[in-house]
Amino acid sequence: MAVPASSPRAGKLAATCILSVILFIFCCGTTASSSDFEGLGDLPGGSFSSQAWGVSSDGSVVIGTSSVDGPLNAFRWTQAGGMISLGDLPGGGLNSGADAVNSDGSVVVGSGSSASGQEAFRWTQAGGMVGLGDLEGGSFNSQAHDVNADGSVVVGYGSIAGGREAFRWTQEDGMVSLGDLPGGIIESAARGVSGDGSVVVGYGTTDTGREAFRWTQASGMVALGFLAGGNESYAWRTNDDGSVIVGTSESASGWEAFRWTQAGGMVGLGDLPGGAVDSWGYDISSDGSVIVGYGTTDVGQEAFRWTESTGMQSLKDILTANGVDLTGWTLTEATGVSGDGTTIVGIGTSPNGTEAFIARNTGVITTATLNNSLASMGQVSSTVSSMSQTITSSMMDASHSAQLNTSEGLSSGDEMNGRTQLWVVGTVISDSSLSGDDFGGEGGVGLTRYLANGLSVGGGAFSGKRSLDTSHGGNQKTSLIGPGVFVAYAPEAYGLRLEGGGTWHYVNMDLKRGYQNAGGSAQSSGSTQAQAFGIYGRIGWAFPVASRVALQPFAQYNWQRVKIDGYTESGGPFPARFDSRTDTSNRARLGLQAQYSYSESLNLWSWAAWSHRFENKGASMGGQLTGLYAFNYDGGPVDRNWGDAGVGAKWRPYEGFETFSRLSFGIDSQHNAEPDLALTIGLGWDI
Repeated sequence: MAVPASSPRAGKLAATCILSVILFIFCCGTTASSSDFEGLGDLPGGSFSSQAWGVSSDGSVVIGTSSVDGPLNAFRWTQAGGMISLGDLPGGGLNSGADAVNSDGSVVVGSGSSASGQEAFRWTQAGGMVGLGDLEGGSFNSQAHDVNADGSVVVGYGSIAGGREAFRWTQEDGMVSLGDLPGGIIESAARGVSGDGSVVVGYGTTDTGREAFRWTQASGMVALGFLAGGNESYAWRTNDDGSVIVGTSESASGWEAFRWTQAGGMVGLGDLPGGAVDSWGYDISSDGSVIVGYGTTDVGQEAFRWTESTGMQSLKDILTANGVDLTGWTLTEATGVSGDGTTIVGIGTSPNGTEAFIARNTGVITTATLNNSLASMGQVSSTVSSMSQTITSSMMDASHSAQLNTSEGLSSGDEMNGRTQLWVVGTVISDSSLSGDDFGGEGGVGLTRYLANGLSVGGGAFSGKRSLDTSHGGNQKTSLIGPGVFVAYAPEAYGLRLEGGGTWHYVNMDLKRGYQNAGGSAQSSGSTQAQAFGIYGRIGWAFPVASRVALQPFAQYNWQRVKIDGYTESGGPFPARFDSRTDTSNRARLGLQAQYSYSESLNLWSWAAWSHRFENKGASMGGQLTGLYAFNYDGGPVDRNWGDAGVGAKWRPYEGFETFSRLSFGIDSQHNAEPDLALTIGLGWDI
């Protein structure tokens, strides 16, 4: 998200209105803040001058232009590396500028000076600065103004016979003209592109002059009109999905920043108080709720930040109110904003001269940041489901449906007839959802009774705990306890294998939801309970492939239901009430297990399996942000297809005692259906 250096200088509406008032109060009055501000310096050589024109979605990479011994040079800045020159295209004089950066900061676009003339470029760490050429016809002159989220689509303008036209560039198609609006001279330029590259915004020329446009493959270039009283407009950027556009338009009062949506059309954002009406909207957050640019006061041009809740505010006033000392600084333009709206970059005047700056934690509270924190609480049902599934796997290990060993290989289960075994089992997990002090583990104790003809029954009591930290100081602590029972049948040394069982768990959850609040973070906490029910069945067929080796293909089915009670949070400026919800899952699992009888006392096995969940999403979640608006989120993403594999061992060092262990690996499980890594260890005593 950025602004080019050559920019011209010419069902929830009611809820949002209510939220606007509340957010204003908390933004400006009741919350401690921790905004920070930093001048970015300049490149060595030449007079002191730097301008920031864009920032990556996560706020970590800033791009722009700085002077180097006279000419201008594109730069890329990070906290760790500082300001680094990107150089220029080969063949021309040293004169380049960076206009935009993609979501993760890995791709930078702008224009440089090549042997052919001014040329759009695309820069990556691996490939350096690569020229993108120009449109056909006319004098050679192209410039890239924006890039989509993954860096695959670049937009800007190029020269054709008789004028210049907006372009859209991809590696596959190269530079493709988007044409112009009908009427007038040939002059259009693309200034912004959506995250997926499908929506392009900018300006074209009609009989009345320059006019903002929105382009898609289906609709072509569509004019967006003007503010009342004006006849010229420019679209500068669009949000991530292309539904909200920011720019500037002439109005009856002067030049005025605007925000455009399909439903509301072009709406003026006004100006800062004092001075002539002259404001420009330069960039927009991913959800379209935060806009930055400049306005005009009685002392001249000033950077602004706009939200629906606060209106247009001086960025300097916001930072000063948040405790930032800006002595010696004038913030003239805010040119870029991070995806979440909390990091702003721009251009100011410092004691050194014209200098790029970055301001973090700028006091933004938006419906998007609150909604993200609310939606994140939907993952607790996945956590409970994962814990219950881990316990089911541990119980299957303890059921000992696998056969014993003899010097000849596998035996029937009859040798255990009449015995009762006491066992304990525990599992610890490592998973991408856990980090730092986070913890995941389950365990249990129980009995297995071996009956005649390979039949065994058993059960136990199990407990588990997961603790994981979330963003903005949040935390989710989940513990459960409850029984499980099973029955297994293996009548012969080889052949049919049957197993089934069920679990019930009482679950306690202490949940702390963290969210952005002014310049810092806030948390609201609540506690609730849940119940988890599950049944499983497995059928297999063991057959020998060698004297000590058997293979067993198997099929397994799991049904599970997690019912979470509703609860109300307390603490923090924005507590919420969450309604009760129920999540049901049906899973099928197919696999192959190999078993090796190493000796009469040691048995080894390994397996690989593939699982499919029949539901395509989790349970929906609803509630009320206290005193503000109701929310309802569709079920979150779930794993539909994933795998697991692992190895195990059972060792009986002496009669009446054995140990068993298993190490399993989750494969392509993105949403906690299977832990990335799980280690299970158990002990058994005949009694």
